[in-house]
Amino acid sequence: MNQQFLRRAIPALAIIIILLVLFALPRISSPLESSVRYGTCSRLCASDPMKALTLAHEWRAARPDLPAARHCEALALFAIHDYPHAADAFVALAKETAPLKPLLASQLYAQGAKTYQLAKQYEAAMNAASSAQALDPRNPETKALLDNIAKEKSQSSPGTLAQPNHTDHK
Repeated sequence: MNQQFLRRAIPALAIIIILLVLFALPRISSPLESSVRYGTCSRLCASDPMKALTLAHEWRAARPDLPAARHCEALALFAIHDYPHAADAFVALAKETAPLKPLLASQLYAQGAKTYQLAKQYEAAMNAASSAQALDPRNPETKALLDNIAKEKSQSSPGTLAQPNHTDHK
């Protein structure tokens, strides 16, 4: 009786495993799929930023663990000129990336710094640029960025210095 049970159970278990794998596949994102989706998002940022933002939100909702989805969202926010939220997104991604990929994190901090600068949030820009420099101290572009932010900050009117740092991007 045990052998009969096994003869029936094994094919049934195999079918169940196959079905589970098939239903799980759409949730699994391959590197190629992420690369294609990121490329599409980047192109849309230039041609249709609102569509890029919609794509980014959908992708991030489906895969919040993917840095590419989060960077796509930051780029889309930048493309629609939502500089405070875009900068927050760049910096948040940099903070999470720093322990494993410090040079990439430095570039993300620099993106955040430049974006905060566009938003005229000079203190946040200086902080992000300083973080970029700490992770990649030999990068001359980071030093130039810090100098540029400091110069622009000194030339700005006092009313533009106290803008809030937005953190509710999504």
